[in-house]
Amino acid sequence: GAMLAFKTTNAGSAWDNSKKLCKKLSIESMKQGQACVVGDVVGDPLKDTGGPCLNIFIKVMSVVSVTIAPFLKDDSSKLTGVGNEDWENWYWGLIPLIIGLLLTIVLMVMRILTWKDTVVKYQEPAPEEVSC
Repeated sequence: GAMLAFKTTNAGSAWDNSKKLCKKLSIESMKQGQACVVGDVVGDPLKDTGGPCLNIFIKVMSVVSVTIAPFLKDDSSKLTGVGNEDWENWYWGLIPLIIGLLLTIVLMVMRILTWKDTVVKYQEPAPEEVSC
């Protein structure tokens, strides 16, 4: 059920955003624009039903994990001296953070990850108004 909720929410959001892109490109009257309207009709129910389902799912999983966590702790580490205490090997968690930051910097330098709007180059310039 969770995977279906994830898929319907993502697909519904993508179809809903296609309608916004069609409006931005001003192609509502073309075939692509008509397809975007169909996508919007299908996407809205998917997005609206999957989102609340995921909200409940995330809350239940959080409550269950917090409730069960004390029972999963290994008390034998106190007797044998084997195991990690809290925050003992915290620096291992920095490795994914550093890799993510380096990857982000590389993608920004290669201009793959930018703040530019890629749709702008495909838009036709707006017709200029003629003043009399």
